[in-house]
Amino acid sequence: MCAVGGGVAERRVRTESDGVLLSCLLLHNRLKKFEACVEAILSPENAIRTKGEEAFNGLRDKSVDKFFMLLVQALAQSQLSQVRQFCSVVLRQNLAKKAKAWDAASKPTQQTVKAVLLQLFKTEKERAIRRKCSDAIGTLAGKILAKGEWPELMPTLTEVSNSPHALHRESVLEILDR
Repeated sequence: MCAVGGGVAERRVRTESDGVLLSCLLLHNRLKKFEACVEAILSPENAIRTKGEEAFNGLRDKSVDKFFMLLVQALAQSQLSQVRQFCSVVLRQNLAKKAKAWDAASKPTQQTVKAVLLQLFKTEKERAIRRKCSDAIGTLAGKILAKGEWPELMPTLTEVSNSPHALHRESVLEILDR
C-alpha cells in the first residue's frame, strides 16, 4: 500500500518519529535549563545564587509535578555529579513527612518518582549518589509504606540484598536503618 518516497504509511512513520525526536529535544532542553538553575544555586556569587534560588522556588511553587519530574530527570540523567547530588538532597527534603510537596503531586508523578528512585537504587554506580538515593527512598518509605502505597519497595530491597556487590547490600541496610 505504501508507495516509495511518499506513501501514507511512510508519512505517518516520519511524523511519529519527528514527534518522538521533538519530545526528546524538549526534554533535553528542559534538563539543560534545570541544570543551569541548579548550578546557579551552587554558585559562590550571591547575585547568581539568589536568581537561581528564585527560579528554583518559583518552579516548585508553580507546578509541583514539573518540579518533581525535573528533579528525578536530573538525578537520573545529568552528567554533572554536583547537580545530581543537589537534586537527590532536595528530593529527599520534599519527600519528608512534614513536606507538603509530595502530597500535592499527582499520582502519576508520585509513581514516576518512586520508579526512578528504585531504578537508581538498583543501577547507580556512584557511591555518593547511591547513598543519597537510599536516603530519599528511606524518607519516602517512612511516609507512605505503612499506608501500602509502595508495594514495589520490599521486593526490590529483597532483590538488591541478594546482590554480590557489597555496595548494594549496604544500601539496603541504609534504607532499613531510616
